[in-house]
Amino acid sequence: MGGLGDDEDELVPGARVFDLGRRGPGATEDAEIAEVAAFGGPDGRFFAADGLLFSSSESGLEIWDPTEGARLAVIAGFRPTHHDPARGELIELSATGLRRWMTARATA
Repeated sequence: MGGLGDDEDELVPGARVFDLGRRGPGATEDAEIAEVAAFGGPDGRFFAADGLLFSSSESGLEIWDPTEGARLAVIAGFRPTHHDPARGELIELSATGLRRWMTARATA
């Protein structure tokens, strides 16, 4: 999920990370999902692959380590709009054409 804060009108850029598998033994579907991290910085559309968080914003693609909350890299000008997890690619479709970028550990 994107944005940090309790007021939708005053959210600051950031990410909240949830572990969908951590509901505890005997938990029902309605049980609260565990939030495992929250950190400021990422903005725009999020994609996750290979244990990393990718955020696509006006400035370009940013690659984040969600465990440490650290930005690892920036690819200026590349703004992916789609994630193809089967091929391990982030895809940017624009008026000038199609650009693809493979995530770090993709083998396709």
